[in-house]
Amino acid sequence: MTLTAATRIQGLYIAIAGGVVGLLAMVLPFTAAIGNIPAASYWQSYSRYDIVVGAALAAIIVVALVSLATPRTGYTIALVMLCGGIFDVFAFPAIEPFDVDLGSGVPVGFISGVLCLTAGLLVLFGQPDDDQMTTRATATDAHAIDDPPAARERQPMPVADRMPPAGWYQDPLSPERRRYWDGERWTDAVRDG
Repeated sequence: MTLTAATRIQGLYIAIAGGVVGLLAMVLPFTAAIGNIPAASYWQSYSRYDIVVGAALAAIIVVALVSLATPRTGYTIALVMLCGGIFDVFAFPAIEPFDVDLGSGVPVGFISGVLCLTAGLLVLFGQPDDDQMTTRATATDAHAIDDPPAARERQPMPVADRMPPAGWYQDPLSPERRRYWDGERWTDAVRDG
């Protein structure tokens, strides 16, 4: 599967998986035991930074779930930023050499970082979901005034954030007429169609 063949929804599911794997990585040992010093997880080895990373991982899961139900540009931006940050947090220990032996939490964290990076790219550059493509097709079809009658079947109204521009469209109450749409609502102005 190529990046262009993947959809935004697949990216959202990958983001959820990345968030869950990242939370798991935070409780696994980040450093191996050194002599009489026990192994430590992210929760034990960082002070307050662990809370920020945990909150970011939880936010990835929540934003992805909300975005599945209600896609918005703001959610996409937030998710991409969070995913990029998590990749940075978890990729650094796996790539940069450390003076201590690393624990099992590091490779699991790296997997989380790669999942989050992949999710961010899919959400940003992946194909739109089927409903978004249907909504765009519906909005485009509504602009075609001179369509043959067979093509003028009733179309569902586009969602509020993707309303068609002002113009004359097929009257939703009387298909043989045209009604003027002011860009937000139908007006009383009608004409034969």
